[in-house]
Amino acid sequence: MIFYNKNYKKCNLSVFNKRIIIFVFLSIISILIIIIRLFYIQVINFNKYYSRSYNNCTKKILLNTKRGFIFDKNNIILAKNITVFKLVIYKNNNLKNDIINISKLINLSKDDINEINLLKNEDCKKKLIILSKDFSLIDIKNFLVNKYLFPNIKIKKKYIRHYPFKNICSHSIGYISRINNKELNKYNHKKKIYNVDDYIGKIGIEKKYEKYLKGKNGFKEIKINNLGKILGLRKTSLPLYGNDVYTSLDINLSIYVRNLIKKSKSAVIISDINGKILSLVSNPDFDLNKFSKKITNEEYKNILNNNSCPMLNRATQGIYPPASTVKPYILISSLNKKIIRENDLIFDDSTWTMPKFYKVYNDWNKNGRGWINLYNAIEESSDIYFYNLAYICGIDNIYDFMSNFEYNKKTGIDIEENNGNLPNEYWKKKVFKNKWLDGDTISVGIGQGYWYSTPIQMLKSLIILLNNGLIKKPVILDYIYDYNIDNIININNNIKNKYIKYKINIKYFNLVKNSMYNVAHGKNGTLKNSFLNSKYKIGSKTGTAQLFSLQNNKIYDEKKLPIDLRDHKMIVAFAPFDNPKFILTIILENGGLENYNIGYITRKIFDYLILKTDK
Repeated sequence: MIFYNKNYKKCNLSVFNKRIIIFVFLSIISILIIIIRLFYIQVINFNKYYSRSYNNCTKKILLNTKRGFIFDKNNIILAKNITVFKLVIYKNNNLKNDIINISKLINLSKDDINEINLLKNEDCKKKLIILSKDFSLIDIKNFLVNKYLFPNIKIKKKYIRHYPFKNICSHSIGYISRINNKELNKYNHKKKIYNVDDYIGKIGIEKKYEKYLKGKNGFKEIKINNLGKILGLRKTSLPLYGNDVYTSLDINLSIYVRNLIKKSKSAVIISDINGKILSLVSNPDFDLNKFSKKITNEEYKNILNNNSCPMLNRATQGIYPPASTVKPYILISSLNKKIIRENDLIFDDSTWTMPKFYKVYNDWNKNGRGWINLYNAIEESSDIYFYNLAYICGIDNIYDFMSNFEYNKKTGIDIEENNGNLPNEYWKKKVFKNKWLDGDTISVGIGQGYWYSTPIQMLKSLIILLNNGLIKKPVILDYIYDYNIDNIININNNIKNKYIKYKINIKYFNLVKNSMYNVAHGKNGTLKNSFLNSKYKIGSKTGTAQLFSLQNNKIYDEKKLPIDLRDHKMIVAFAPFDNPKFILTIILENGGLENYNIGYITRKIFDYLILKTDK
């Protein structure tokens, strides 16, 4: 007999209901988790997973841009790009046999094979080796015919920088070389602009206007399957070519100037009256094309260890005492301060004795000149006249006024430059822990002692003088041409010229300019022999920078001295005198050439510029 138990039925029903509730609850939780996860993947992290998916089926091919050209003022190309072919080798286990076999088809030297072995072990993370050698079209043809035998070797077309004039204006134009880690971190700080194999401007115009010259790489995206087979083109972004830079340089003038000074350590800067640089030549120089390719360590060491310092841009980085080239500025300072007047006379007997201390200072002219005025002082470069002015002015006035002609700061030229040193009491106390002496002021009064400047500073001060106190910055850039949108960019339009701090009577500017006329055309001018019978007139001031002090009663004999101890010769000049169009500064280290003095070089340059003669 079976008994029916109502309580048992109720008990089972209750358990079943509980299980249903738990199942439903767990199902809802699971669905919620799935929905949340899907939301997280599809919404919150959509870009992340879409990029992964997109990249898995996409191959990105870089489309290299072309760097902008650099031109001179006559549209002559100073820097351009040429096409070369590079060998690209993918690292693999059969690399040694690949090299042996391919060397039978193309011209691979022992140095090339050594370079491959070096690059193979240099960076384990890099999957490929790019040989620095440029291969000929014959080599390329031989390889392409047998390409199927070398699946791990490819030929890559590449643009490299080429400088048609090699070492002419090398310091101004500059060069490009592969980017280093420091530069990579600097330029890619906010946004990735450069890749590890990119080339970048290292000095000169190439560096200063890098952002305009570089351009922007493009790319091509190709759709591929899991086997790497190409399925189609996704999209293309064409490269933006770099902008062309047009300079104020005259390359033919620079070639002419370099031929005049090629055997000396020297610097020549030529500009127009507004500061546009026509030629900036520093000698010795170097071949820019060595740097656009892969320069060997030995070649680079030879350049760096060269005692003549070919990498030094003497025109903007060389530091020299300005010597007597500063006398016109000392004179205009004294006129402005009413220390001297136009017709005042000073007696020059070849020596000057400092009041109170009775220390005697000698003139370079041992014969004396008698009574002289300001015109005679500049024409004959009298040290006695300027010892007297410097003593009366004092170092504070000299420093304050020479700062107007910007001897205390960099010029702002658009390539690398150093700053000279315009000394004062504060500077000496800071550097030497000594107080300033009256004797220090006397030396500064003739551009010697602690006063040092660069040739470009000397040029800028003359530009200010000729513009009657209007400060104009020397520049090499003329304009930039944006090829992509056919537009001219005039950066120099943003330069605001200003006048010097002190207001100077125009009469004083003219007095000083007229005194500079006598240097080349006066009967006792230090440059008169070089400009006899010239068809044009110039204004100038010569200078001789001593590298050591002579003892009392000792006579300077250049021929008995080692070359490195001989005086530097220098000049600042402008022409034509009545309507200045050209300004120049020349520095000849240790006197330059025995056969060519600084007056001869100045005359030849002005003849070339004004008379259009190159003889």
